[in-house]
Amino acid sequence: MLKIKFNIYLVLVLFSCSDFNEDNSQNIAKFKDQILMKSQLTELFHKTNSKDSIIIANKLINEWAVNKILIEKAKLNLSIQDLNSLDKLVQNYKSELYSTAYLDALINSSINLEIDTTEIENLYKKNIDLFKLKDNIFKLAYLKIPKDFSDIGDVRKKLRNFKNHQKFLDSISYRFIDYSYDTKSWIAEKDLKKIFSFLNKQKLKSLKNYSFLQSKDSLNLYIIKVLDFKKIGSYAPVDYVFPTLEYMSINQRKKKLTQLIKTDLIKNAIQNNELEIF
Repeated sequence: MLKIKFNIYLVLVLFSCSDFNEDNSQNIAKFKDQILMKSQLTELFHKTNSKDSIIIANKLINEWAVNKILIEKAKLNLSIQDLNSLDKLVQNYKSELYSTAYLDALINSSINLEIDTTEIENLYKKNIDLFKLKDNIFKLAYLKIPKDFSDIGDVRKKLRNFKNHQKFLDSISYRFIDYSYDTKSWIAEKDLKKIFSFLNKQKLKSLKNYSFLQSKDSLNLYIIKVLDFKKIGSYAPVDYVFPTLEYMSINQRKKKLTQLIKTDLIKNAIQNNELEIF
């Protein structure tokens, strides 16, 4: 069996976080002519405590050692054919990393990230079947007030007719324990149950049927007004799936820009006599 020279300095067990904060390039481990230096591990130990640093250092050094030994063993024991195949894979991977990194840099420096409303609407219409709702969704106005609130009847009445009385409700919102008038955001039914723990099956059915619900516990009163509702199986509104549409839009632009950049690279290389295609 091949003898392998491998030394790990015993000072490793004395390491602490403070050791790694020093500007020190002391050798930690050596396998033949390959050296692992303390400075190579510095960044890792800024995020660990003194107790963890010893464990992590040992693990990291062992991984480094095993990796070097395995590479040595592979070069000595694998067939020439296998080694050549591996070298080709490594070279291809390296080339792909370089080309992908540069192509991404070109795309990111050139792509237009502004949202085009017309484009979004066209994407929505073109892919409408992708946007069928898998859950009921709601837009809500919500109040949480003390049970002894002096104007419960008036507030309840105003919330029922929220669109005409939002300014009034805003003006007295300092008296509420909690409230939300988010007229833009949709909430899925599964998330609604998490937000309002008192929403059992019966109360949720009532909310959907009457677009209004009042509930109470020992201390507080909860009033919910449904501002908009879309049923499961119907098509999701554009604003609900907007993040998906935005992603689709940018992804399409990236594909077009990628093809344009590749075409220009080949054209310029030919014009500069750097590329010949036979």
